[in-house]
Amino acid sequence: MSPAALARRALFGARSRWSVSELAGNIVAAGGGADDVIGGVGLDEASLSDRLRLPGRFTSWGQGVDDAEVTYTDEHVVQTEMAFLPGGLVEEAMPAYEARDGQREMAVAVARAVAGREKLIVEAGTGIGKSLAYLLPAALMVAGQGRKAVISTNTLNLQEQLLNKDFATVREIVQRETDVELEAVQLKGRSNYLCVQRWRDAVSQSNHGHSDARVLSQCLTWLAHTKTGDRAELSLGWDGAAFGRLSADGCPPTTSGGGFPCQGPPCFLLKARTNAHQADVLIVNHALLISDMTAENNILPPHDVLVIDEAHHLRDVATRHLGFEIRETQLMDDLGALTRSDGMFPRLIRVATMRGGGDEVLSSVPDLHRRVVEASDRATLSASRAFDALRDMTAFVTRRERTREMRILGMTRITKEWREGVDENWVTLRPALSAIVSGLRTLIDMANTDGQPDAAVINVNALYERLSDINYWLYALIEEPDDNFVYWSSVNQRRNMEMYLNGAPLDVAGELRSSLFSQERAHILTGATLSDDGGFERFQTTLGFDADEALKIGSPFDFKEAALILVPEDIPQPNTPGYNDAVTDAIENIASATNGRTLALFTANSALNSARDALFNRFRNAETKVFGQGRDGPASRVMQLLNDADDAVALGAMSLWEGIDLQDASINSLVMTRLPFPVPRDPIHEARSENLENPFNGYFVPEAVTKFRQGFGRLIRSRSDRGVFVVLDRRIISKSYGRVFQKSIPQGTVRRVTLGTLSEYIERWFAGNPV
Repeated sequence: MSPAALARRALFGARSRWSVSELAGNIVAAGGGADDVIGGVGLDEASLSDRLRLPGRFTSWGQGVDDAEVTYTDEHVVQTEMAFLPGGLVEEAMPAYEARDGQREMAVAVARAVAGREKLIVEAGTGIGKSLAYLLPAALMVAGQGRKAVISTNTLNLQEQLLNKDFATVREIVQRETDVELEAVQLKGRSNYLCVQRWRDAVSQSNHGHSDARVLSQCLTWLAHTKTGDRAELSLGWDGAAFGRLSADGCPPTTSGGGFPCQGPPCFLLKARTNAHQADVLIVNHALLISDMTAENNILPPHDVLVIDEAHHLRDVATRHLGFEIRETQLMDDLGALTRSDGMFPRLIRVATMRGGGDEVLSSVPDLHRRVVEASDRATLSASRAFDALRDMTAFVTRRERTREMRILGMTRITKEWREGVDENWVTLRPALSAIVSGLRTLIDMANTDGQPDAAVINVNALYERLSDINYWLYALIEEPDDNFVYWSSVNQRRNMEMYLNGAPLDVAGELRSSLFSQERAHILTGATLSDDGGFERFQTTLGFDADEALKIGSPFDFKEAALILVPEDIPQPNTPGYNDAVTDAIENIASATNGRTLALFTANSALNSARDALFNRFRNAETKVFGQGRDGPASRVMQLLNDADDAVALGAMSLWEGIDLQDASINSLVMTRLPFPVPRDPIHEARSENLENPFNGYFVPEAVTKFRQGFGRLIRSRSDRGVFVVLDRRIISKSYGRVFQKSIPQGTVRRVTLGTLSEYIERWFAGNPV
């Protein structure tokens, strides 16, 4: 590390009383020469600029080939089919490849959809190889045409697989066939990229907290070599919020428009978006796809093909991004930032004064400053009173509930508590917030006259965007509630009774249909669990997707031979005495009978933690290791621990029901502790189901069956896999709706056993004996 970087690390530590300060300072003192570098940022600016140099400057995503110049023909479809035949291009590129009829069927359907710019749904069972089945035809058809394909997924793991594994194969095949060398890039939202301006500004400040000092120091080392500025390259842990204050979130677009960030100093976000503009294939997540939709397609470049993998998540992602969450502490912190004598706002005032223009403009800055500060004081007092009233209301209404979430209904708004606590304070809060938003906008424009915002502008613009959104959503919640929205308040008992206000759309189909699926391009929606007992009708209805073709391609695996499905019929019902102990006993017996490699899926963190502690004590003197999501790390960490251990039990929460596979081994046993029904009192689920004739069978059962299928899909991932699936919820055999769950298991026959014979069945089956 350079002397300048060490000196800067020592300074970070000294300002924050961080223990690394003494070490860095001693190294600098021993090496000498610190005096002439400590005033800088300790960064090789020339090297950074070289890494972020752009091949050209763009002002609009709208550049591209006119639709009339691009023609896809049946020849492209035939080319795709030939590639997947035995001896075809895929086999040439992948010597161990086994041609699969289902994969070829899907690939041809994708090619037809691209050629006709049609809408296609494909449910592809485990083992089909759907990633290659959509990626290759899309790439073959855009190659050399000057057009693009966008692939959207829900999970980071799938994005990395597509970019680092599947696309390498596709690129080789396309180059052999067309002599075109394709490029693929992954594009993320702006909060994922470091803003060099904000980092440089933060480095120059004093009084860093521990978290800020750690992240600034970490970034200093990282900036010496990173080419992307992507936060995923850092191990931030609990310091994620500190990085957020350095991210490109809040960077205003240039005055030329087009959604581009500033084009002045080295900019990771600009580099990422320029790379995306030049690539043939873009890999994004659903959140960025929805953000592009709401930003009037100002983030992603024009594309002829949109593939949405893991499409069963699109509704939930759209629900989150089209709704809102207002956090009490965030609002109070933002308002407080406007009244402090130091920090981002006074620096903006200085910049606005320097760049504001003539005398008349300059003379207005102090008055604007004063009005924003006074409005912030009024807003802080009114908001505090309103949140206190909502806290009392929420606590009272939910006093007998496990979760502190109160739906805000028409009857809520006519109560005395609402009128006096919310409506009366809103009379003061609304004009105060409006004055703040208006004043900030004027000052930001004055300080950003050249379209090259410095850190003060970027920091305050991020604050302006948050307050503008809060003002909009509070008005909607209090004065103009939308019939298509559900609103609720919640209290976080773990964070000093902090208040949250939330809203979410009940129906996202209309917005998706008009803003996402109406574009003139091919739309392919795919996943392993898109259909239900009634086919694709429910899936299409909830997304507003009117498919031209819908295919259901089953898995090539022989689940009858590969999976043993067991349900202990004597296990207590969930939520009854003895159930949790029975679950722990069963997992212990299953893990012992299968020599570990056991994954147990839970629907509640409390049950998971209880089982983890009990199993940890039971296996304390055995070779079996026990890992619980949360206590022992996030989902990816827990699966890595399971992968690396010879004999282990991993306990996963809802995020582990899909998405992360073992790299070097398979799961011997998969345990589902409960049928994964949505929480009935969850405001979104409650509101979406309450108008149905039969909410339970019409909403909760289909939602649970989809999650159940995703969970079962964790067990058999290849032709050689063999394992046991145990459901520790006897409702699957005792309730009438249990048959729906059983029918959703491919080629599955559920065997009833007892808790006492569970181990015996498993051991006999693994030994190859009939059960």
